[in-house]
Amino acid sequence: LTGNGLAWSPDSRTAYWADTSRHVIHAWDFDLQANTLIESATPLLYEANAQCGESLNLTELWDTEVVYVARAPGRHAISVDLLLGTRLPAFAAAAGRVFLAFMDRPAAASIIARSDLRKLTPRTECDPARLLKLLDTVARRGHALAIEQVYPGDISAAVPVFGHAGTPVAALNVAVPTSRWTGRDVEAKLVPLLKDTAARMAQSQGSVRTPPWFIGTIPGAARDAGR
Repeated sequence: LTGNGLAWSPDSRTAYWADTSRHVIHAWDFDLQANTLIESATPLLYEANAQCGESLNLTELWDTEVVYVARAPGRHAISVDLLLGTRLPAFAAAAGRVFLAFMDRPAAASIIARSDLRKLTPRTECDPARLLKLLDTVARRGHALAIEQVYPGDISAAVPVFGHAGTPVAALNVAVPTSRWTGRDVEAKLVPLLKDTAARMAQSQGSVRTPPWFIGTIPGAARDAGR
């Protein structure tokens, strides 16, 4: 299949994730050919990557975790270099918090309750009540910002990619090191690009939902109306 990471069966209907460190191979039903999002989103992912020079990723929600399904590596060194197929806990990762923020609260609370709420860094937020409150902020602002929540020295921002039903089918995120970026700079300089790119990805999927914080992030717009 693959030395370590994500791969598909010859008929493209089963996804495998090989974890060589634990000598485990996970398998899921997954129709790659039917997943048109990856095909249509990848050119937009690389286009945005060329504009900012940073590592951009597309993730999908698998139960209590998010899995990396597409990636455009950046030109700069980053604190953590992740492979396709990498899984991160949804409660802590910026991409995961985007999914949780745009589902109903009982469903989000269920995922949090079933998660292994342990500190991955000294800054990881693990309190269920505070996490649910944080999701309200993410939903209101239209993006999640996670500073050293999963890895030390890492800042990640994520936005939802909406599908036909008006719910997130993926999350687009950027990962940068604290040595070169601050959270405020990420929100000012990178989040608008993420929102514009995610909106274009959503349009390619026929999404009918255009949240108000996307308005104004298109090229040539005077300002980001959501900020």
